[in-house]
Amino acid sequence: MNHGMRRSFFILVSLAATWLGVLLVVFGAEAYCRFRGLSSLQSFRFQDYPNTDIFIPSNFLPFELAPNLYRGYISTNSLGMRDKERSIKKAPGVFRIVVLGDSITMFGRYTEHLEDILTGRHGLKVEVWNCSIGGHGIADYYHNLEHRVLGYKPDMVIIGFCLNDFQLTPVIFRGVDGKPHCYRPMRLLKGNFDNWLFYHSNLYRQLLTRLEARLQERRGLYPETVGRFYLRAIQELCRKRRGEAADLFFAD
Repeated sequence: MNHGMRRSFFILVSLAATWLGVLLVVFGAEAYCRFRGLSSLQSFRFQDYPNTDIFIPSNFLPFELAPNLYRGYISTNSLGMRDKERSIKKAPGVFRIVVLGDSITMFGRYTEHLEDILTGRHGLKVEVWNCSIGGHGIADYYHNLEHRVLGYKPDMVIIGFCLNDFQLTPVIFRGVDGKPHCYRPMRLLKGNFDNWLFYHSNLYRQLLTRLEARLQERRGLYPETVGRFYLRAIQELCRKRRGEAADLFFAD
């Protein structure tokens, strides 16, 4: 073996040893994260949905409710709402209320009771639409309102808040294609090519969420500031559409 061949051989061996060392470190770190339960799936909102077949991917939200569902525990109308069938065209004299919220509102019945209570009082014809989606938060309420709900021409918007609604937490869900998808409010990597890693690797989730948390802190994106920002944005959105969405009400 001449000098050039020996040199190439040692370079290949060194590269192989380096990559082997890197792989051992990565697998060791992954094993450590799993052993310690760091960034486990249970710590993400994926586990909030034992039946993720009711959700579908969305172009402007983390996910949406699938339309025309008929399950034992939930059914949806053709607009993808846990509600009875609704017509977007508003009948004359109807006062329309739309309700945004998370799973408390989605699986609750207070929107139905509110419609029953208000209908007929003072000669009013009242519709209370349940536009809530389990797992959504304040940012999702804003985008849902902007891109869809205001198109329903509501006269009042009610938002049912929960304590974790101001958290910009990642969401992992299974799409209709059976593959995992992830939605992160601060997307360091654009596109969905990292979905597999985000779903399967504790280490990947740990590194990414720590980095995103650092960026949130540097930008001052604490829950309180996030909440205030989106509340102002929602109020401004309704103010611009005052003729169609005159009133805004927050419920907790």
